[in-house]
This record gives sequence, structure tokens and C-alpha cells, in this order.
Amino acid sequence: MLDNYFYHQIATNSLRIEPTNDWPTKQLQLCKDAKVFSLLSPGTDASRMLDEADGTLSRDTLIANDWLSLSTYIEIANNCLTTAFVLTQRQAAVVRVAASSNALAKERWLPKLFSGDLFSTVGISHLTTSRQHVKTPVLAANPIDGGSKFELSGYSPWVTGAAYADLIVVGATLDDGKQVLLAVNSKLPGITPGPGMELMALSASKTDQVHFDRVVVDSADLLFGPNANVMRLGSGGGTGSLQTSALAIGLSLRAVDYLLNESTDRTDLSEPADQLQRESQALLKDLYDLVHQTPRVDPLLNSEQIRQRANSLALRATQSTLMVAKGAGYMSGHPAERWCREALFFLVWSCPKSVSFANLCEFAKS
Repeated sequence: MLDNYFYHQIATNSLRIEPTNDWPTKQLQLCKDAKVFSLLSPGTDASRMLDEADGTLSRDTLIANDWLSLSTYIEIANNCLTTAFVLTQRQAAVVRVAASSNALAKERWLPKLFSGDLFSTVGISHLTTSRQHVKTPVLAANPIDGGSKFELSGYSPWVTGAAYADLIVVGATLDDGKQVLLAVNSKLPGITPGPGMELMALSASKTDQVHFDRVVVDSADLLFGPNANVMRLGSGGGTGSLQTSALAIGLSLRAVDYLLNESTDRTDLSEPADQLQRESQALLKDLYDLVHQTPRVDPLLNSEQIRQRANSLALRATQSTLMVAKGAGYMSGHPAERWCREALFFLVWSCPKSVSFANLCEFAKS
């Protein structure tokens, strides 16, 4: 388990990167030194993947590993949302490489990914939630050399750590509409990553477009596909979309802690602070029950409901800190100002339509 000193260091360095939007180099080094990368992927190293396939790992062990991973995301997000977010994108790539049946790609990439010697990220949003309205795929893959290679042309619109990644797991679409997932060496000729867009929050994640100009990728780095919906393959199981909910919960807990501390000297804040704390604890309990499938879990509870509640809580808890901080909280650099901006992230990042609609309905209530 990670100790308080680790989280203190993460939080301290978080304050340093916010004004200048620097890439979280120190935080990621802290994570590497603390072996966080293996902690977040307890089921994706080579031996454990084999054990899972062979049924060596029990269901209880796999569930415990998933909960440990989610709990770690919550704690890191509580101290630095940027770091936690970057880790989710790194892990999304690692899980897909590990879940592939391509032994050559796994042998090439996994050892250095598990050790943290290489940084990975994903460029897959255009296959799921982004650019879904366009008729022509934004990133096309053309089989060449008798299908032994793929030529990529176009761009991936949202890639975290675009200019810092050694490996990008990229989704692309063929002429017949089928899709592929490829493990792409970021140093290949024709790849141009953006330096990082100026965002409302989390600019230090250096999320930007990555452009591909006839980039040739060997089929030895083909992870999945061609398939009509490649994102349904090799998700890696486990926590899935609950990772983003865990980040929202971590931010919410930080805001609730602030409100509880303020309420010790301002008794008028006790009731709303206590209510938000009860809500956050109920959400944590339901997340735990969903992951563990406990007997008390609501059979209708699913990951999208958790996400909608986490979004709502993050928005309301952070905006409550702004109201409590008053004018000081509206000034740039105050924690409340930062938390409010960060909470808006969850309305746009990998947010399913059903969750967006539920949040819109909540906003529209009188």
C-alpha cells in the first residue's frame, strides 16, 4: 500500500505544475519509484495474465485487485487530479497491449511498460465518444504490402501526453468500415504530436491531437482487429469505465474535506457539509458493492449510474467550496477555483450519452 508521504509528495508537486501547466514529471517518477504502475495493473503483467487465462487466480483475487486499483485512483485524484488522469490513459494502453493475443507486441512492449521505463497513452476517443458525427473517419488505416503493414493517415483528436508518449495505442478505420487497434511507436516517421492544448483544467496533462502522415505500422504491432467494433475486444476486463468515476470521487472527497474543515468554525456549514459527506460515502459504498457484487448490491446498479452520480457530486461539492470561500475562491490560484474547473472535466471526458443526458436533466430541474 502507498503511504501518506507518497500522497503528500504528489499533492505538493501538484501545486507546482498548476500555474505553469508543466507535464507531471516528478509525480510520474514518484509513481514509478513506488511501483504504482504495477499496483494499477495487478492483472496485466505477463504471469498474472497467464494465471487469469488458466483460471489460477480466483474470482475473489481478481475483484480485490480491481478494487485496489480503483481505490488507488481515488486517493491519487484526491491529491492531484492531473496525475490520476494521466495514469488512467497510460493504463488504458497497457491493458490493451496485455489483453492482445499478439505475442510479438506483448513481448516487445510489456516489460518496459510494467517497469515504467516507457510511457504509454491511447488515441481511441474517435472510436467511442469523439468525432462521432463526421462521416469520414478522422484516422484511416490502409493495409499495404499484402496486409503485412498498415498505413495510417489523419489524426487522433484527444491524446493525453501526446508529445511525451513512447507508445500510443491507436484506433483507426479501414475502407470497409472495420477497425483496428495498433501499438504505435511514437518515433515512427510521419507522426506529429501537439505540444498540449490550453484547456479549462488539466492542461498539464498535455492532451492534444496527434497527426499521422502515411505512418507505416507493422502488423506485428496489431493488437486487435480488423473488426466492426474493435473497442469491444480486449477491454482487459476489471474496472473499465469506473476509473473515470473514481477520479471524480477523489476530487469530490477533496472538496468535502475542505467543507468539513471550514464547518468546524462555521456551524452554519455543518448541515450541508455533512450531507455531502454522507452522499460521498454512500457513493463509495455503492462503488464497492458494484465491484464486489455483494449480496446487498442493487441489481439495477451499473457503471453509468455510478458515473452520473460521481459527475453530479463533483460539480456540487466543488461549487460548494466556491460559495464557502466567497470572493477569495473566485480568484485565480485558490483551491476552490481550481476544483470547480477540474470538476467540469467530467462532463466532457469519455462521458456516455446516457450519462450526459442524465446530467442535463438534473441541470434542467427547477
